[in-house]
Amino acid sequence: MVVRMANAKARDIGNEVSRFVRRHGAEIDAKRAKSESRAYGDISAHNHGAGKGRCRKDPSDCNSLILVACMAFFTDPVLTEPVKCHRRREFMSGALGLGLSFCSGGVALSQGGVPRSRQSVRIPVTATGQAAIERVRGRLRIAFEDLGLMYGAPIFLRIIKEQKRLEVWVQRGRGAFVRLRFYKICGSSVRLGARRPGRSTAQPEGFYALDAGGLRPQSVAYLGLDMGWPNAFDRAQGWSGPPSLLQAGCAIEPHFGLTDQDMEEVYALVHAALSAGQRKVALHIFPFEMSVLRMLTQPEGRDTSFWRQLAPAWQAFERTKKPPQMRVVGRRYVLLER
Repeated sequence: MVVRMANAKARDIGNEVSRFVRRHGAEIDAKRAKSESRAYGDISAHNHGAGKGRCRKDPSDCNSLILVACMAFFTDPVLTEPVKCHRRREFMSGALGLGLSFCSGGVALSQGGVPRSRQSVRIPVTATGQAAIERVRGRLRIAFEDLGLMYGAPIFLRIIKEQKRLEVWVQRGRGAFVRLRFYKICGSSVRLGARRPGRSTAQPEGFYALDAGGLRPQSVAYLGLDMGWPNAFDRAQGWSGPPSLLQAGCAIEPHFGLTDQDMEEVYALVHAALSAGQRKVALHIFPFEMSVLRMLTQPEGRDTSFWRQLAPAWQAFERTKKPPQMRVVGRRYVLLER
């Protein structure tokens, strides 16, 4: 009896979806709708062929739109397996929120009313880099799924020298960032303070960015990432020299080192984010955890004035869990308020 009722309900839903698709001329099929709904946490696929402009606010359209989302959810073979509840909550809250917005005022779907996937970019790597990515991709995907995150989502890197720690944060949807993992920096003792003339062996501190040009599958070690030193701030001070790298192996200054296995993961994460459309991956390097209390009790020294320029960025991220935007103004770092 239950099975017959479920089959009848499924047929009703299917008929309703078909009418909706025909009405709007959508050039997609159920498989594509289901795939994109699962991958991006929204139902933007159902507007793929609907043309530009705003959708008509017809009550039957509202019902159909929500039914499309529900069908994609309940017929998803992945979700028939035991999975974490937050995947269901996130999907349904997004689908229902979209449906309610559509009914109440209309959503400019083709003009950004619904979050759309970022355009993927092909990032070439050598055989060495590709082999490293393939080795770790499976376990990284599992780590993402456990936190309800999408592999390839924007990431943010943060180094705290005093703790010899590299943190990887991942953005959840278009909201705040969640810490995925942290890695231990290995190698010689880490010296606090910015890399500058007369201190050429120190590792950098400040705000840097990793891009596709900085992927160095084979650098001075097994794998490496160019951190972008010197940046605009460093150049404004007249500082120059060879690049600083985040690399495999227990590196010596002015580089940061990770074990080969950890570097493979970080390299793969950066590559996935850039390939999914993130233009640059922010890398913030701090001497220590720059809380308000720590800064108030920090003794005066050569780097204290410089550290006071870094502290607002640390505190802003701790407050919002979103990487702050920094600019160089008058040879100083300045936090741009959102």
